[in-house]
Amino acid sequence: SDWSGGSLSPTAASVSVRGRVSDSNGAPIPRISVTLTDANGQRRRAISNAFGNYEFSGVPVGGGYVLTVVGKGYEFNPQVLNVDQDTIVNPVAN
Repeated sequence: SDWSGGSLSPTAASVSVRGRVSDSNGAPIPRISVTLTDANGQRRRAISNAFGNYEFSGVPVGGGYVLTVVGKGYEFNPQVLNVDQDTIVNPVAN
């Protein structure tokens, strides 16, 4: 076979960080800003969908990240993550 993995490269593996944002009663919070910041200060931003779900794909493994959620009328504690596999984080408003 003459298959060539052109899209594969010898760089670090990547995974997803995803989850569901909810209020203290467990109800989903749609359209809320979720930010994933790496140790170098590089940020990725996502907005939760109608069901409160968000996802970051292509996240390099082996790094420390901080997940922050910001939305009007809601307060969340930042979460420190050590990402080495697909990770689920379900932030709940305080």
